[in-house]
Amino acid sequence: MNAGTSSGGASDGGAGNTVSSDVHGRIIDFWGHPLSGAPVAIGGGRVVTDSNGAFVIPDVAAEYDVSFIVTWANPVSKYGWVYQGLTRRDPTLQVLRAFTSHAVSIEVHPVSNSAPFDSNDRCLLGYGSPNGQANATLGSSGVVTGPTWEGPASNDWTLHALYVVRTSALPTSYRAYATRDIPVTDGDGTQLPTAIDLADQSLDTGTVSGSVTFNTGVNATNSVFVRFTSGAELPVVNKVDTGTGTPDYSYLVPSLPNATITVATAETQNSGAYAVVHHDGLAPGATGVELTVPAPTTLSMPLDGTLGVDDGTTFSFSGGNPSAHAYLVHVEDQDFYDGLFIVTAKKQFTLGDLPIVNGEFTLTKGQAHQWWVETHGTPASVDAMAAPGGFADDFALGGGYPAGPVRGSGTLTYSSRFAFETAP
Repeated sequence: MNAGTSSGGASDGGAGNTVSSDVHGRIIDFWGHPLSGAPVAIGGGRVVTDSNGAFVIPDVAAEYDVSFIVTWANPVSKYGWVYQGLTRRDPTLQVLRAFTSHAVSIEVHPVSNSAPFDSNDRCLLGYGSPNGQANATLGSSGVVTGPTWEGPASNDWTLHALYVVRTSALPTSYRAYATRDIPVTDGDGTQLPTAIDLADQSLDTGTVSGSVTFNTGVNATNSVFVRFTSGAELPVVNKVDTGTGTPDYSYLVPSLPNATITVATAETQNSGAYAVVHHDGLAPGATGVELTVPAPTTLSMPLDGTLGVDDGTTFSFSGGNPSAHAYLVHVEDQDFYDGLFIVTAKKQFTLGDLPIVNGEFTLTKGQAHQWWVETHGTPASVDAMAAPGGFADDFALGGGYPAGPVRGSGTLTYSSRFAFETAP
């Protein structure tokens, strides 16, 4: 199967428009790292990104599609990307992943804690860096973690530890907070012992409060995060069930250096569709923080379980957040790290419509796949999703936690997933 052979001809982006000007673009990953050596095509023009992830393609039509291929070695992975219907001359093309992960084991153990950790309490650990973030829970005897990051082989972690006293999974007080820097290099090969001082302290606190407007209210949960300028976050309220859909909330939060508060509400429908809304940059004492959960899109065709999908098969979806006018369609091989991403304003397409570097990327024939649709915020167009900094929402890495170098309140939705098999 050819998932996007170009029709060839002049470098008109496949739109059939009059040639207008050059396109100067750049490809980055979720963390903002440039992607070098990636093949990029607009119409019949093909180039490779330089060391800064940049590329130039001359004489491009007023409206165009740009496609490129992303690969990394461990695990062996290959993904085709298309940004469809662009007009801007300076697109920033963001991908969610582009590099092999690195990890070093870190052994964290508490000192000076004045009492054993109670089973209802938590000592939260958050690792932050420009290249990754991770979380763990610290026990009285310590914990060994292997936080991962992407990009350079060396990384400067900042570790944050917060001792939270809880009742019924909600914080009632905060006993201690500590932080320290941990520089690491992949290949160190040993556990790095790290002591963290959790002696009792007097920490300032306040509340954040507001209300939620649910979409369905099904499986709705609230979360609250302390987010640091280091990139770390600590889930002081972690996916607490809202019960019968109570719209009002109030949570106790700490006031910590170089930190703000993020509140979030998520819903997971029985179909697997997911939506989260989050409000970032809050301070303890914030009131009237309103959260409105958006509706995910609904997949239409091909039906779940369809066989023999080829270049002429129509993919379509409907609904979703009415304020979002551009989408990320994700097609994933069920057995290999291989797939297709489509950034588009269209709710209907065929695989044959998509120019993936003039046919250099294909979906594997006779192979099981899944597909779904995501919305990241409320972009007005594909041009908006190709703005400087990228399109990915803070929660885009999954797991229900915020991450990344770009901050801001927003929304993220996933449709349910439909399975299909490509034609042999």
